[in-house]
Amino acid sequence: MLNDRDIALFVLDHSKHGIEDLTKANMECSGNLKQTLTQMRNQCEQSQAQLSQMAIQKQWYQPAAPANPQDIQSVAQFYQAGMR
Repeated sequence: MLNDRDIALFVLDHSKHGIEDLTKANMECSGNLKQTLTQMRNQCEQSQAQLSQMAIQKQWYQPAAPANPQDIQSVAQFYQAGMR
């Protein structure tokens, strides 16, 4: 039988996939549909963030540690160089 923790983690996982799917669909659209998909994705991201915070508070979920600024800068420079 599923408990609250299992359900929360299941919903978190599936919300991440839903956000990915909405992002992919958004890239292929234009006009009103693109705007609607953007709004839907933003709502999903907000819900996912709220559920994530609840799971963290209950110690059901441990996010990755924040990256250090040097690593962030290195990755940003790598991708910026590739876009030139």
